Amino acid sequence: MAFTQAQTDAVLVALRQRNADSRQCSVCGNRKWIVQTDGLVYLVMSTPPVPYPTWRPSDPSLPSIAIVCAVCGNTHLLNVFVLGLGPVFGLTPNV
Repeated sequence: MAFTQAQTDAVLVALRQRNADSRQCSVCGNRKWIVQTDGLVYLVMSTPPVPYPTWRPSDPSLPSIAIVCAVCGNTHLLNVFVLGLGPVFGLTPNV
């Protein structure tokens, strides 16, 4: 689900506070980043071996915000909780 305007604003503030929106891309050197506001990326935590598909919504995960280099597509995932944005998205840690 796409971010609300309030969520987008909170993400941009958190990124600016950490200078994450102006860092140089490690692949191409560009400094233009796109914040993906179409939704969060969930990295599911599991203990190997994990047969596919076994994911359940109750599984521990790391909700993240994706930022993408506008030139080469290098993608970084930033943890919502580390950014202090869990409450903005109505999330509580489950790991």
